Amino acid sequence: MGLFAVITGDDLELPTELSGTAIVPVDSDANGEDDIAWNNETTEVVVEIDYSDAFAAFADTFYSVATDLVPIDTGYLLSTISSSSDDWSITAEADADYAQYVEYGTWKMDAQPYFAPALNQAWDETSYLFEEAINQAQ
Repeated sequence: MGLFAVITGDDLELPTELSGTAIVPVDSDANGEDDIAWNNETTEVVVEIDYSDAFAAFADTFYSVATDLVPIDTGYLLSTISSSSDDWSITAEADADYAQYVEYGTWKMDAQPYFAPALNQAWDETSYLFEEAINQAQ
C-alpha cells in the first residue's frame, strides 16, 4: 500500500505567468544588428514563472524531514522514503506496505506520524521560495 503524495502548482494555486505592459527595446531599422533603440510605445509582456528551484527545495526538505522523523525498527520503511520534483510538482512516497499503519496507527498500535508532518514542515520551510519565484518574474 504505502503512502504517496503529489502536490502540484495547481494544488497550491500558483500563477503560471505574469502579464503586463512595458516599454521594450527594438531594433531601430530591423536589420538584425545591435542598433537597439527605445520606442515610447508599450507592449504587452507575458513572463512565465519558474518554480523549479522551489519545488526541488520542497522535495529535498520533505525527504530530509521524513527520514529524520520516521521510526526505525529494521530500517526498511526508512529505505522506501523518496521524493522528486519537476517544474510544477513534487512527488513524495513511502513504499513499504505498512507505511500507512505507522503513520496513522492501528487499533493495536499508536500512530507515529512522519509523512504528513514532513510535508507540512517542508512547506513551512520552503513556501517563501514560491513567493520569490513570483517576485523574480516581475
